[in-house]
Amino acid sequence: MERLYLVKSIKTATANNQSYSGNETHTYIYGKDQYLLFADTRDKFVARDLLIPYFVRKYGYERKCDAKRAYSYTHPENTEYWNTKVEIITVEVHEGYCEQV
Repeated sequence: MERLYLVKSIKTATANNQSYSGNETHTYIYGKDQYLLFADTRDKFVARDLLIPYFVRKYGYERKCDAKRAYSYTHPENTEYWNTKVEIITVEVHEGYCEQV
C-alpha cells in the first residue's frame, strides 16, 4: 500500500454566473503537473475518472507539502462567477484500486 496526495478543487457557481445558475458545483482532482485525474461536471466532454492505481502512482505527490505548492492549490479561482475551495486529499493505493482516506 502506498499513500499519496492530490489536490481537490470544488468550484461553486455564483449568482452572477449566467452559464451555470447559482448552485452548480464542479469537483476536480489534480496531480503533478496539473494533470486532471478526476472531473465531476455536467459537461460530459470534461468529465473523467482516472483515479486508478497507475495514474495515482504516476501523478500523485509523495509528500503533502509538495501538493500544497501545486498551482491548483495556491491559485483557486475566486471570481465573480466562481468560488473555489481547495484541499489536499490522501489516497491509499492498493493492488487494483485506490481509496481516499
